[in-house]
Order: sequence, then structure tokens, then C-alpha cells
Amino acid sequence: MEQHRHCAPADGGWTMAPPPWLGRRRSVSLAVALPALLAACAAHPADAARRDTASRHNRTFAAPVPDTATFVTTLGDDTIAVERYRRAGTALVGDIVLRAPVTVLYHYAITFRPGGGMERSVVDLTEPGAPDGPRYRTTIAVDGGTARIAVDSSGVVKTYRRSVPADIMPGLMTGFGSDYGLYISLGIYQADAATVGPALGVVTDVPVLDVASGELSTKHLVRRNPTDVDVDYFRIAWTRLGMDARGRIDSANASGTTEKTLSARTGPMNVDSVVAAFARRDREGESVGQLSPPASAAGRIGAASVTIRYNSPRRRGRVILGATVPYGQVWRTGADAATELTVDRPVIIGGKRIPAGTYTLWTIPEPDRATLIINGQYGQWGTDYDSTRDVARVP
Repeated sequence: MEQHRHCAPADGGWTMAPPPWLGRRRSVSLAVALPALLAACAAHPADAARRDTASRHNRTFAAPVPDTATFVTTLGDDTIAVERYRRAGTALVGDIVLRAPVTVLYHYAITFRPGGGMERSVVDLTEPGAPDGPRYRTTIAVDGGTARIAVDSSGVVKTYRRSVPADIMPGLMTGFGSDYGLYISLGIYQADAATVGPALGVVTDVPVLDVASGELSTKHLVRRNPTDVDVDYFRIAWTRLGMDARGRIDSANASGTTEKTLSARTGPMNVDSVVAAFARRDREGESVGQLSPPASAAGRIGAASVTIRYNSPRRRGRVILGATVPYGQVWRTGADAATELTVDRPVIIGGKRIPAGTYTLWTIPEPDRATLIINGQYGQWGTDYDSTRDVARVP
């Protein structure tokens, strides 16, 4: 997952601020996790974007395709999100059930202008397993080049404005903490993809206003072939949207991103029943939790104290080395933030002398061997590897 910072609007801009509910309730509840998203102003690492730059074109606003759909998103063996939506004319209404860290329900309603672009949106967030817990509503109205945003946090309302393009499109990114970006609404992606022309390999820049957080960004979409449209993921990878002949999304493949999720259109599903089943599992102690929880290991090498801090990914029925983690490519040796090694005095690792200090550990796996990389940069996200900072490579 990519990094983000807690932000709050001030004087038309954004300033750093702590989550207002931090510490009131258990760490996996909406009371802690929700503000981390809704007060978020994403700060993405400066990785080079894997995106086309040779040619670009202006957006087109095709007539909306009426659609009623349900999507199920999986990470390995685990179902981590279910979305149901209906698009009719200028109205798009949907529900997203997200399972990490606990079950959260997003309900969204968006009105588009007849000529394209967003006019109004309302998003409600609740935690079904905590009926007396906090409730969050974000309302946005776009008038010309101004978005009026109202955030209602359990009855405490804050309002602000921000400048936006007059034809701004909506977006809805879900997830909390290090899992922010885990799932992005496919109902809304379908509206964004409708602005992409028929030319292949041409980038379409789509200004997007997140209807939950109020964050303004630009999405880059590319039609790869008549039935596939790629949308950039934090400027570091692509999510592939499989489209049918009518321009409706059939599938979303995020296996090339750090999320590794797969989404598929399914038959009709009772989302209320899904919410109840997931909430019951939460109450029984079977919530998904943080997808890659933090962990550490400590010991000694001779007289030196050694500590390794990392986030621990789960297999979830997947083949990891050679599939989820490709052979021959640098891997963060964990998940989320870069894995850190701290030694309080010089040590010898694989015949290499490592001075006292903090480092990051990276790995290049191969079918029959692996190379351990000790790098002098630390504190960064796990996609931000700089080979010029390598201290040692140990086969």
C-alpha cells in the first residue's frame, strides 16, 4: 500500500492534523481507522510512474450505459470486498462492503451532469458490527469550478470549499492505514472509463475528486485494446479493467499492483446478507484484520543487538515466490513499509562488515537461490528502493 498523511482543510488548502478519533476505541474500529481515510490527503512516494507519455488526448463524455452489477473482490482465498451498484441516467447508487480491518459499509449516491462530470455526491460510512459506533457522512456539491464539501462526523459538521475543474469526475478509494487503496469503486471506475476514447495506447487524464475524503487527484487511463482499459495505481502500476462490448466492466485485475486483488462481476447478491455475515464473523473474532500486520524479531550476533521490523504478509492460499513475488525482481522482504534492520554495533553478515545503524532489507528471489540486499536508506515505503544506497549484497 502507498503512504498517506492525515490532513485537514484550512483556508482553502490542506494542513497536517491528527485523526480526531484516535485512541477512543479499539485500534481496528472505525473510530480509529475512519478519520485516517476521511481526513487523508494522500502523499504518494516519488516512484516513477509506469504510464504512457507519448500521446494524450482530451476526454470524451459518452452516453452512460445503464447497468446493475455486483462485484466480488478477492485476495488469494479471502473475499475482502463486495460492491453492488446501479447506474440509470445521471444517477449512480451503490454499496461497498469492505472487510479489512473490520467490516465497514460504504453507501454512495452520485448525480452527474447531463453533459458529463459530477454534480453532487453523498457517502455514508458505518461499521455494521458496532451499531452505536461513529457514523460519517461526506456531502459534495460541485458548482462551476468550486466543490462545497461538508463532513458530518457523528453530528459534528465541518464545511469547506476547494477549487476543482468544472467537469470533475468522482472517485472512491477505500481502506485504512497501510491498507488505504485496498479497493477502489468499480461502479465509479466505469463512469471514469467511459471518458476514454477508442484510440489504443493513448493516455486520458481524468481529474478526480474522492467522494469520501474530498481529495483531488488525476487518474491516468489507457485503452490497451478494444476491451481492456488500464488505470494507474498511485503512479507505480496499473489496474486492468476488462470491459464488455457495451463498455461495462466485467473484471478488474490488480495483480500488478501492491494489492494483488482480483475482482469479478457476479450474479445478483443480497448485500444486506453479506454485511450481516461478515459482521457476525467480526464478533466471533474472525475479522480479516490488518492485511499485513506489523511484526519484529530481535536477537544477538555476538555482542551486537539485532532487531528486524517488518510487516508480515499472509499466504491466503497463494503461491508466493515466483508468482505473487516474481523471480528476478527486488522485493521488500515483507509488506507495506520497507523492512528495517537495526544493529547497535558493527556485525558481519555473509562476509560483509555492516556498521552500527539502521538499514532496510531487500531480496531478489530466484528459483534456486536468493540475494539479500542491505540498503542504507530507511523510513521509506516498500516500493521506494534506491540501489545507489546499497551497503552490501549477500548471495
